[in-house]
Amino acid sequence: PLHFPKGELPYEEKHFPQPLMAGLVQRQKDRRSPVWPCLSGTVDAEGLVNEPLRIKGMKLSVSLREDDRRDNLIWVSLRSVGNFPCNKMAEDFFNGGGHLNASGGRLNCSLAEAEKVVREALAYYEGALTGWGPLPKSRKEQVENDNNK
Repeated sequence: PLHFPKGELPYEEKHFPQPLMAGLVQRQKDRRSPVWPCLSGTVDAEGLVNEPLRIKGMKLSVSLREDDRRDNLIWVSLRSVGNFPCNKMAEDFFNGGGHLNASGGRLNCSLAEAEKVVREALAYYEGALTGWGPLPKSRKEQVENDNNK
């Protein structure tokens, strides 16, 4: 396990209203922290997105990371377990894609705005995440269907 001095975690954990999802938010200023390199010997924390999935019942984990070279560029990593298609969520909301259980994307906005997009994505996929509903159509399909009516 990783141990950090009190108050010096290199990420901020976010809990969203849905009980089956967790997120990590990495601010650019945290990447300069003296604690950060001890995560993996580099400043890359890609593996952190997998950690919430170790919690029983967790289906989705989302990581948001500010780019350290460009303003208003947020890198998004998504991981899921089971048959939840995080690649579809990445396509629909994060300008990305990937595999069924591992995908990513990027947003051109502030970190606060990116958190709002995550909340929109969770609301859109809530039924599939909770098991209370089917997997929704992709947002692109939804818009096309709405335009054809």
